[in-house]
Amino acid sequence: MSGALLGGAKEKDINTLYSFGKNLGLGFQIFDDILDFEGDENQLGKPVGNDLKNGIMTYPSLLARDRNKNIKKDIEELFNLPKNKREDAVTSVVKEIKSSGFIDESISKASKIIEKAIEDLESVQKKNIFIDSLIDLAKFSMNRDK
Repeated sequence: MSGALLGGAKEKDINTLYSFGKNLGLGFQIFDDILDFEGDENQLGKPVGNDLKNGIMTYPSLLARDRNKNIKKDIEELFNLPKNKREDAVTSVVKEIKSSGFIDESISKASKIIEKAIEDLESVQKKNIFIDSLIDLAKFSMNRDK
């Protein structure tokens, strides 16, 4: 946004770039949260379910907790265990969340948010290599695997 200000962009384009940044950041974070359930440990450098093991709630786990009483109970029980005793419970909760459709719902939500970010950028009046690069970055964030 500061680059747009310094470059003399119109207020509408500055607001559009702000919206893009907000939506890209949110969509990127949701996709990052999804990787904690579906990522490859060798590529990520951390095991699947690592956030849950460390007591960190992510978008898919928040959806699951808020919409499924059994998963909510299992997450609460998981968080009451000492960290060094959570491995089996984490594996179980990850399977529950994946099989209940919350990962697919999270992918859909993140994709819509990033698609909105791309639409915002496509409406900027002055197209240039920087706008194109930001669009490429947004598309990349939807397809990353680490």
